[in-house]
Amino acid sequence: MVKVFVSHAHTDTALAAALKTLVTTVFDDVDVDYSSDGSAGGGIGIGANWLGWITEKVSTCDLAVVVVTPESLARPWLMWESGAVAGMALASERGRRIAPLLFRVNQDSVAGPLQHLKAEPGETAQGIWRLIDAIWEMRGKQPPRERLEPRASWPVETYLDHVRSALHDRPQALDEGGVQEWCNRLDVLRRRGMHSEVVHVHRALLLAVGREAADDHVPLDVRLHRRLGEVYLESGRGEDAVVQFRLALRLFSRDIFLLHKLALGQLECRNRGEAIDTLEQIDAIDPTASRANPEVAGLKGRLHREEWDQTGDRRHLQTARDAYQAALEHTPDSYYMASNVGELSLALGEGDVAARAYEQAVEAIRRSGERSWWSLSTLASAAIVRGGEAEALQLLNETGALNPPPRDMESIRQGLLRLQKHMGLPADVAARWLGALLGGQASSDPAAG
Repeated sequence: MVKVFVSHAHTDTALAAALKTLVTTVFDDVDVDYSSDGSAGGGIGIGANWLGWITEKVSTCDLAVVVVTPESLARPWLMWESGAVAGMALASERGRRIAPLLFRVNQDSVAGPLQHLKAEPGETAQGIWRLIDAIWEMRGKQPPRERLEPRASWPVETYLDHVRSALHDRPQALDEGGVQEWCNRLDVLRRRGMHSEVVHVHRALLLAVGREAADDHVPLDVRLHRRLGEVYLESGRGEDAVVQFRLALRLFSRDIFLLHKLALGQLECRNRGEAIDTLEQIDAIDPTASRANPEVAGLKGRLHREEWDQTGDRRHLQTARDAYQAALEHTPDSYYMASNVGELSLALGEGDVAARAYEQAVEAIRRSGERSWWSLSTLASAAIVRGGEAEALQLLNETGALNPPPRDMESIRQGLLRLQKHMGLPADVAARWLGALLGGQASSDPAAG
């Protein structure tokens, strides 16, 4: 007697039942068990030890058929059962096979002990015929194949009807086309500056793929989680961003760019200690990243600059400036690094170093020809440092005319206020700068608006 165990999530009971009906109709010498079987003598009896029942079935089956659906992928118990069968197969001389059957998911979605096994689509005639052939061979009886076909044809058609009914209104697979479609939707949000809408798009995505909020701990696709994290970050929702970057990192754990994004999310949540831990993870993966990678160098500089803001400890200010300086030496065309070196050198009282750094930023921008709100505001800062306020006001006016998004505008505004502080200039000077940035309407309070 061949013993087949069907591993499934409770939500997929109808699919397990359809499989049992198919197999026992085609083969009268095959026994099929699954935990939620409600027929007489089937499933786990009332009062029975459910763990003992499953362990016994897993340890004695000849074939484990794993029902893989969008819902079951979020159930760790299914992976435990599959891993138990695989482990017992390796530990015993008795051959055991695992046959994953896919319903509304593709092979790329399969993880854990099933990841490297050949899977078949459980909702197609071709896929289910391969399962029938496998059981036929396991029985050790090899009459001509044509004798099997007429016997199984009607049960296969009935099975497919039951599957179609069970899958009616069930979520579709998140295949390559689906991933690209949702990525495009998130990209449109970013282009239009509609960051607040990300919550609704995220919920629609989870509903479309059959995920409830409680199942959001299971990764979908690294591209989706990265985009969701970035949009959440841009909308100021740091906690949501951190969740998405952590999901992405479960798929690509050594991706320093994702780790950098995670640290930014942690900083948004004011979790500086966690951000420092993340930076240490990056350093462990790539000890050169804080010099060779401008984003990581910028992260290190920001962490120490904020630590200086909090504690007043100039050692952190020096470390921040040196982090930007090391990155600038590696990437001399980075005006972002040069402007940070300039600003922090002013804070350190090193005016000559600051002037040279701002001049390097100006030269880098001229070589690139870039005319963004970041490059224009950097040129304005450089003009202020060398005493060219009229030029700076014109550049700030051009910066504001580009209509930077509020988050970027606030960053530019804060940078100007820091520049005023580091240079020891009166508040009315900063008010003129902010007025030019806002379109020529001077602000009387540089700390407002």
